[in-house]
Amino acid sequence: MPVGLHLPAAMAAVAGLAMVVGMLLPWSSGAQASAFDSVGVVGALTALLLIAAWVMWRTRRRWLAITASAFALLAGLAGATLAAFVALAVLIDDEVRLQAGLAVIFLAGLLGAAAGRRALRRLRSDPRRWVNRSERG
Repeated sequence: MPVGLHLPAAMAAVAGLAMVVGMLLPWSSGAQASAFDSVGVVGALTALLLIAAWVMWRTRRRWLAITASAFALLAGLAGATLAAFVALAVLIDDEVRLQAGLAVIFLAGLLGAAAGRRALRRLRSDPRRWVNRSERG
């Protein structure tokens, strides 16, 4: 019997794909070294969000769904925090302006965190604690 996390998994997948779009969009109007260094971190967070979404969608094991949901929550929070930090670093420099990429990554991070939180709340309210031995396939 599946744990029923299709909506949070879809939200996490959309957040991961939005992070890919945010990586491709420009982050600032000037050349910023921290933005180029941060693309690798955003790429890793994107991969983590997409893997967590896939696991939440497919798993029947509650403990695995809890782990994937926690990773989605943490990856979303890390993405939003990183985007805010890079935006602050860009705003300190007076000669450059923010572009759409950071806003997309920030919003995608918030969506990923919301997906993880929603999945964890769904799992907490689930009356089944663990998969019974008779349900194991």
